[in-house]
Amino acid sequence: MSTTTRNIITFIIGAIAVLFIANWVFKVVLGILGLILPVAIVCGAAYLGYQAFGRKALGGGRRTLP
Repeated sequence: MSTTTRNIITFIIGAIAVLFIANWVFKVVLGILGLILPVAIVCGAAYLGYQAFGRKALGGGRRTLP
């Protein structure tokens, strides 16, 4: 086997490995986003509700959050 053939085969194997790794990383990132996104939506809705109701004290006292 010549050096050129060996280089081509090495390149093809490396390209396939890169595709598998990229696919795995993509799935991991989507999984993390799937966990974080619902929490972020609930926190955003709570913040908007807090802003809409005039920043009243959460404990019922006279003090408000900064």
